Amino acid sequence: MSKSWWVFCLATGTYMMAFIQRSAPGLVTDRLAAVFGVPPAAMGELALGQFVAYAALQLPVGLVGDRFGPARWLAVGALLDGGGTMLFSQVHSFAWLVVSRGIIGLGDAMLFVNIVLLLGRWFPPTVFGRLLSVVGTSGGAAATITTVPLAWLLSVWGWRPSFLLMGGVLVGLALLAAALLPRWEREAPGHGVRVVRPADTRLVLRHVTTAIRGWIPFAMHFGLIGAYTGFVAIYAVPYLMATHHLSRVAAGGIESIAMLGSVLGGPLAGWAADRFGPARPASLVAVVALAGWVILALWPNAPLALTAVGLSLTAVAAGGAMLTFAVVKSWFPATEVGSATGLANTGGFVAAALFPLLVGRLIGHGWRVALLPGLGFSLVGLAATWVVRLLDAPRTLSATERAT
Repeated sequence: MSKSWWVFCLATGTYMMAFIQRSAPGLVTDRLAAVFGVPPAAMGELALGQFVAYAALQLPVGLVGDRFGPARWLAVGALLDGGGTMLFSQVHSFAWLVVSRGIIGLGDAMLFVNIVLLLGRWFPPTVFGRLLSVVGTSGGAAATITTVPLAWLLSVWGWRPSFLLMGGVLVGLALLAAALLPRWEREAPGHGVRVVRPADTRLVLRHVTTAIRGWIPFAMHFGLIGAYTGFVAIYAVPYLMATHHLSRVAAGGIESIAMLGSVLGGPLAGWAADRFGPARPASLVAVVALAGWVILALWPNAPLALTAVGLSLTAVAAGGAMLTFAVVKSWFPATEVGSATGLANTGGFVAAALFPLLVGRLIGHGWRVALLPGLGFSLVGLAATWVVRLLDAPRTLSATERAT
């Protein structure tokens, strides 16, 4: 197997492990609230610590990745992710619990943008959309496969040893990436790696943040994936337990079945982007997200099968949100893709931080009111995809232009 595919496997494995530990706290939300003596509504602050740190670093990480290359920064991200998870498993105050998730957020922030840059360097554009969708899907697949076993392990073994183990695996992957990726990039001429460097980081930052094409993907990612990410991380299992009177393991099972939607949505979206361009498929993904949140927010006591459908639709849209980065890659030159990807990814995690916080504040009014922000976020994503289609639509020439 060529080095490019080893790079792909290492990047995918790291992202899978990070995704598992990112969603795992949602399986023990009520238990953590009891252990640390805080009301369940306060658990939204736990997601806030992680996702705000993630969102705040996306643009700087993109700039650094563009300027200095993604290999070492991917390793640093995995190390922070693993170290934060290990700290999470050992703390004894809620403040330190929030701090530990903030450290995890810092590590998470360095992963996906640098994975996008790595794939862009090691693989040709003709397969970029599909490979990126596979990486994105791998996170959902890993979370899906491990939800029920992890819920059982957390119940039997306890949450502290479980998170300590997950952190140790991430630290091991970080050391592996640090040892291999920089050396492989030094051997890049023999493997066709396209290494680019921007001439002026300030110019890149100015161009990305002042162009409407920089902020439309931000809004698109905000609406397609943000609420789903925050919901699964903190409130999905409590929602299922409260509205359908399920046990923790049973709720985790329903969540894992729904997460199969992200496994389906990612590859389909990647295939559609490579074949038709990202604009049209993105609009369809946004409609799917809106339909899912209509069910979850407006009918919280629906039959369990319909609730599972609603959650599955939001998961499909989350997998399809990888189209955001296909849009970015089609709109920006190679020297700016990392920075523009960072800005776009910020949108998703600003929403992921806001959503649990809003749910926590509204949950006293019932789940129907508490989940209304998901409906609003999905409308933002739908509007952004319409703008993408408008900007990508072929312009009709005037009679004067045709004559000339």
